Amino acid sequence: MELARALREQGWPVQTMAEATGFKLHSPESERPHAVVISLRRLPSHGRETAGAIWYPAWARQAIRIVFFDGKPEAVQMTRQRFPTAAYTTWDQLNAVLEAL
Repeated sequence: MELARALREQGWPVQTMAEATGFKLHSPESERPHAVVISLRRLPSHGRETAGAIWYPAWARQAIRIVFFDGKPEAVQMTRQRFPTAAYTTWDQLNAVLEAL
């Protein structure tokens, strides 16, 4: 929640997973998230599982952009192997990555 609050303070509209909408095939494109931002700082395996659930359907891999940030090098490497087309960054560079999407 702290990271979501920080993103909101930086001007990004943020929904937590509990609030999230737009993840179904029939969801209008306007409801889909700009990106799903996942921290690898703590419990990176949970982040990978969340990403896996989002990317399971083929349409979602193309329609929903996933951005991972931070994490220990081994966690990032393992995540890159599973999600090679996701974006990877640090918290400090997250704004620039989101703006570029």
